[in-house]
Amino acid sequence: MQLTVPNNESDEHTPILRDHRARFQALTPASSPPGAKHHELRPVASRSSLSRRSSNISSRFFQPRASEYDAADNGLYATVGGRQWYADYTTIDWLHDVVKDSYRKAHLQQLKGVRGHLVNSWDAVQGYLLVAIIGIVTAAIAYCIDVTESLLFDLKTGHCTSNIFANKHACCAGSASEVCGEWANWSQYILETGSESFEYCIYVLFAVMFAVSASLLTMTTASERPSGRIFYLAAGSGIPEVKTILSGFVIRGFLGFRTLVVKAVGLTLGVASGLSLGKEGPFVHIACAVGNIFCRLFQKFHFNEGKRRQILSASCAAGVATAFGAPIGGVLFSLEEVSYYFPSKAMWRAFCCAVTAALTLKFLNPHATGELTLLKLDYERSWTGPDLVVYVVIAFIGGIYGTLFNNLNTLWTRRIRGLSYLKRHPVLEVLVLVILTSSFSYQNVFTRISGTDLVRKLTSPCREGSESHGLCPANEYEITKVLGHLLLALIIKIMLTVCTFGSAIPAGIFVPTMVVGSLIGRMVGLALHYVHLSHTLGFFEPNHSPAAYAMIGAAATLAGVTKMTVSLSVILFELTGSLDLVMPFMLTLLVSKWASDAIDRLSIYEKVINTKELPYLENHAIASIAEAAELLPPGRPREAITLELQGRYISAFVLREKIDDLETLGEDDVGLCLVDSGLLKGYLGLKEIKACLELITDESALCTIDLEGPGNESLGTQWKQHELAVDPANLTLYVNRTPLTLHRSAPVTLAFEMFNKLGLAYLCIMDGPDLVGVVTKKDILRYLKGR
Repeated sequence: MQLTVPNNESDEHTPILRDHRARFQALTPASSPPGAKHHELRPVASRSSLSRRSSNISSRFFQPRASEYDAADNGLYATVGGRQWYADYTTIDWLHDVVKDSYRKAHLQQLKGVRGHLVNSWDAVQGYLLVAIIGIVTAAIAYCIDVTESLLFDLKTGHCTSNIFANKHACCAGSASEVCGEWANWSQYILETGSESFEYCIYVLFAVMFAVSASLLTMTTASERPSGRIFYLAAGSGIPEVKTILSGFVIRGFLGFRTLVVKAVGLTLGVASGLSLGKEGPFVHIACAVGNIFCRLFQKFHFNEGKRRQILSASCAAGVATAFGAPIGGVLFSLEEVSYYFPSKAMWRAFCCAVTAALTLKFLNPHATGELTLLKLDYERSWTGPDLVVYVVIAFIGGIYGTLFNNLNTLWTRRIRGLSYLKRHPVLEVLVLVILTSSFSYQNVFTRISGTDLVRKLTSPCREGSESHGLCPANEYEITKVLGHLLLALIIKIMLTVCTFGSAIPAGIFVPTMVVGSLIGRMVGLALHYVHLSHTLGFFEPNHSPAAYAMIGAAATLAGVTKMTVSLSVILFELTGSLDLVMPFMLTLLVSKWASDAIDRLSIYEKVINTKELPYLENHAIASIAEAAELLPPGRPREAITLELQGRYISAFVLREKIDDLETLGEDDVGLCLVDSGLLKGYLGLKEIKACLELITDESALCTIDLEGPGNESLGTQWKQHELAVDPANLTLYVNRTPLTLHRSAPVTLAFEMFNKLGLAYLCIMDGPDLVGVVTKKDILRYLKGR
């Protein structure tokens, strides 16, 4: 079939596949092979306004994939081939995006003179400008969440008579006595008399209302995975999914605008309800969503998934910086915990993003104290040799607790939360949890307050004239009484945290884990103080206060649960501002992680990844003597992924049959290997084939795959000058003519390292010149899971 092209000019903004259905006219057959029929194109209205990369901000934000992924003249066609946008739950092609960016840079470097200098300077500054914007916006969102959550949490017990929008701390800031006259309990305000039962009912009512509202909001982000399982994009901390995305997988909607709004609002309501959850982990998800949205302002990040993930790594640092007031710890967290590819430039951008976020939050002053956090600690006495022995004991307890918690939470998720009824009604689980949480927490003075306030009180030293919060007993009897309250609070917090984490509500794990560790450390400190008052310990005389042991306990449990070390030590240092505790922190984290790894090496995030069956490939070597051919799945025959070329044309009917066969086999991340006379000639992605076939309704139409066409430079020039007739069924533009191959007898370890180090989406397995099959990253995961 011969096509004519209108005389409207194309430029670098012209997508690969314009709206051909409105622009091309079918003429009499001229150069088509015998038997070829006309293409039957669907008559639809022009979408030229959507096919251009519009500079309009709203279209960038809310229609981010209206344009094609690769520009028409980016020079990819004769090498790695052009691409469509990556499909949901598939692997990105890191090599394709690296080559794509190198061509873009080479084009910019060819520009000379003042214009070339300005263009290249603007290109260099875009990344830093973007991460600065992300840091500012993330800090603003964190400020709104902190202020609103604090107000709603205190609203369960009363309100400020002088300012309805003030929380209890701000309302009573100017009060000279312990009793705040401007803060009115609900029983006093409504009944004009004190009633404990009425206060309890109001407390539970507000908690239920906040938690159920947060869970109902989370339900709006339901998404069905290819396996058929339903996931809620705004539920949980989001860190396991962020790790999966940064490793190179696509999870559509997880970092979208709607998920961002639901996550922020749901997190505020969830924490305000008093459930045993934190907001620090979800801040990482929120920061990544902000980064993903603002990437759409700059084409080099929006149209390159590899470079986009560098910005998302920097965004993670901003999330930690706003959560803990720890910009350096945020950078190390992104490097150690979530990032898969972290070059030196990404580290600088992460540092810029974290510092911008921390400075913005400092100026916004959400806690009305002038500090980024509420845990600025200063202990009068330094640690001594005997204290190190206590630190090791606490670290060992924290490591054992971390492993037990991870396994108990996983067991609860699979055995209880996995029940069919709770699967269909996840809001019911949240309702039961919030009723139990508010009922138990109200009865204990330590569990009634928020998690952050509890950690602050447990880690605050006892000083004359300061608030003791009942944690500074003077004799053995008072110590015993306080230990009883702390033990009850510890049991309540452990049970509720095990059941709450992973429910259908935005929830983090940092603060609940710190609460448990602080309770353990404070109890150990008070027990030592009890022994000190009743007996003389001689040379073994710990010097630190029980509050310092509480902070060590928080570090120990965090290391046991998350398996973090270097980044966590810096986060804790920045969080507390105590230089004297740096060495105790480091020792505690080492011992805790060793104790935890001795039982189970998986962190809570890796447990969640395995439970949700997320396609995350660990970035470490494997021990195996198997051959690469063993990676090929037995249920995928060679014929299903092979397309035999016989000339330049292939029937659209044959291509549709190939696609149907792959979809029947459940293969959504593999394409077709192009073979000519037994030799591998190229690779064609499934998404690209589908995109072209959508433009054709005639089953007998012929598609073009011409691997003997013009070279790279001439192809781009002819496209731009319209000397090459662009056919909607011309698949040549999408063929990767240089796919990476590996011999079938090569060790599995080599294939694993190629996927890890090169970021491959697929690898062709060969037996000499003959194709054996194709291995994808999901095949690697299946192999590792079945070992």
